[in-house]
Amino acid sequence: MPSAAPRKKRKERLEQLTLQQLCSRVIRYESPFEDVEELIENNAYAACDQGGFDAALRQLRRLAAFFERMKNKNEEQVRDLVDIYVFIGEMFQCYEKFDESIEWFRKAVAACDLRPEPYHSLATTYLKLNDTADAVKCLEQEVQLAPGNYFSYLTLADLYESQGQQEKAEGALRRLLERDPGNIQGLHRLIRHFERVDPRADVELLRRRIITAGRDLNKVELIIWTYHMVRLKRYKDALKYLTTLEDQSPEVTIVHLLKAYVYGEIDDYAKKRLELAKLKSKNDGREIFVINKLREFEDVFGMEAVQRLSARLVIADPAARPSERESPAPVYATTKERKP
Repeated sequence: MPSAAPRKKRKERLEQLTLQQLCSRVIRYESPFEDVEELIENNAYAACDQGGFDAALRQLRRLAAFFERMKNKNEEQVRDLVDIYVFIGEMFQCYEKFDESIEWFRKAVAACDLRPEPYHSLATTYLKLNDTADAVKCLEQEVQLAPGNYFSYLTLADLYESQGQQEKAEGALRRLLERDPGNIQGLHRLIRHFERVDPRADVELLRRRIITAGRDLNKVELIIWTYHMVRLKRYKDALKYLTTLEDQSPEVTIVHLLKAYVYGEIDDYAKKRLELAKLKSKNDGREIFVINKLREFEDVFGMEAVQRLSARLVIADPAARPSERESPAPVYATTKERKP
């Protein structure tokens, strides 16, 4: 079996090369693009951080031109060209040069219209430009090509609701749940959708699917699970699980915010104050960390619930309160979110 040592040394040598040298290796057929793609991206962003955006862009354009000149490109070469186009578009996007980013993302689509990443990147740029209609078109195309990207279904549901298209919002959530029946975020959003547009709808079966989900929950799922346990008034069961999680994972500080809320619901204010004190202590008393936890909590429980907790936490700057922040741009998420 060949030793891994030569491969390690080769990688170390490549890591010493400049962006120009890495691009030249690809152009001279000395390295496949996929072998140095990550190094090229890292070097390009490092150059941008040092004020070298234009210089990095020149090298990436040179690399793109190399692939563009190829005749009868094979599937791998087309893939590499699309990746370069998308990366250039993302660089422009980072610098808020949105017209240029759209141009490069469209070039990626023109090179291969079967890749989901350019459509998602286009949607992100359109959302930054408040162009909801084009963002929706791109996300719909994306989920056709990559139906496993659940976050895009959730974003679509948000956008349809913002346009008053409630049936389409429901449809996006149902499509998500057809592919992933146990998706807790999708179930939660569908329940909240029905509560807004059809309060008479029976959502108990949907709620039951959330609370009986496996306990291997990420942070967002944990907040949602607690919310629905509270709605069912299963306070003791919620506290039992949250306490167990606290013992197993003491670094998960959102647990204290959730426990504080549950204790407030059963009028145990001494324990509510204790949990909020633990939350502040584990976040070193730094208000910004506490505010971030409140933002995550508000996304599920709502502002009224946050106000019932934040007074005890003594948030000094009202302008920094969770409900007054901007909505985040969607992220391309193909894998399950990390656990809390």
